[in-house]
Amino acid sequence: LSLAGALRAGTPCHDTKKCNKSLRGGVKMQEPLEQKPLSLWETILGVVLFPSGVLSEIARRRPWAWAITFIIISVILADVLQVLAAMVSYKSQLPFSMVGTITHIAQALLSLAVFTGLVHVIGRQWYYEGDYGGTFCALAFTGVPSTLIVLVSIPIILLFGIRPPKFCLPFLGNCSPTLDPTVGILMLFLLFATIIWSIILGVIAVRQHYGLTTGGAIITYITAAVAHGVLFWLLDQLKEVFK
Repeated sequence: LSLAGALRAGTPCHDTKKCNKSLRGGVKMQEPLEQKPLSLWETILGVVLFPSGVLSEIARRRPWAWAITFIIISVILADVLQVLAAMVSYKSQLPFSMVGTITHIAQALLSLAVFTGLVHVIGRQWYYEGDYGGTFCALAFTGVPSTLIVLVSIPIILLFGIRPPKFCLPFLGNCSPTLDPTVGILMLFLLFATIIWSIILGVIAVRQHYGLTTGGAIITYITAAVAHGVLFWLLDQLKEVFK
């Protein structure tokens, strides 16, 4: 049973070299065949259904192309949602900027690269396992919840979130549509659930790749996240000073 097959059958495959099984004469035989890498869609689906095994597989194979492609797609979708939310909530015609999106992609890659470095340095203090490339690729796919929520949010806002004004007086400028409060609360709930889900996936990725206990993975992930936040806050302060 290949890893892709495991996703379809509902059973994760952890040993990719001996997962190909056949039944000959009533006896199970195992063939040490290298499994075909997962596609981008199978990787995303696997992170949702079997996060532990699939994140380990991502870290082992280090699919840089899929990781970077996923980040680019995620940033583009997030920018589209931001433009849509601005048009509905703030009554502003915010155009989609390709230059802005490219900048956001570069910022996302830089942010993940720094965060991965912090996780790798801290994780290696526990055990001498894991590598930077595997960590980067695995952490890239811990953003799957955010991307899924964006995909869900766009149709929700378009279908149910836009509320026309009750009283339209053009000279007061109140004729623009607004975001329905119920939908706004739902979006906040989904945002909170996404953050928790992403953190859990991050902890799983760190635990599996560095051979840590769950407690050690939580400490590693949170410490790296705090250091990452402080570092970029200091960079923002320096940028303000030199303006």
